[in-house]
Amino acid sequence: MKAYYLGRVAYRPTWELQERLRTQVLTGGPETLLLCEHRPVLTLGKSATPTDILRATDGVEQVRTSRGGQVTYHGPGQLVVYLLLKLDHYQLSIRELVRAIEQAVINLLLTLCFWVPGAVHAILVANDYYEDRRQADLLAAMARLR
Repeated sequence: MKAYYLGRVAYRPTWELQERLRTQVLTGGPETLLLCEHRPVLTLGKSATPTDILRATDGVEQVRTSRGGQVTYHGPGQLVVYLLLKLDHYQLSIRELVRAIEQAVINLLLTLCFWVPGAVHAILVANDYYEDRRQADLLAAMARLR
């Protein structure tokens, strides 16, 4: 897998890059991970309507996408991760893949919290979301760390 940190970038060129990389992955190229922050942007998915934007967004770019969902804000300070994967290689359902990615992020945050004190300032946890109660309790305790 190749990985790239793009820094703070506009949404539209990053989306175009993803489309090019997607084609490469599907034709035998390496899977790719992109990390970036976006300049302020609202992405409007396939099911978005103008009424989904609930307040004025002066100066915030709006980009209609071919992806699912409604409206998502991306902006400075949010680390965005795009994975371009050959899904058939993993033999996972979409739900299983999302859970595996989620678990990888949780493991990374746990590592940062224990090995780099202060790197994680707060984690908001819905305790009943996690099937493993010990994991939920640990994450709740981490959220209280300052």
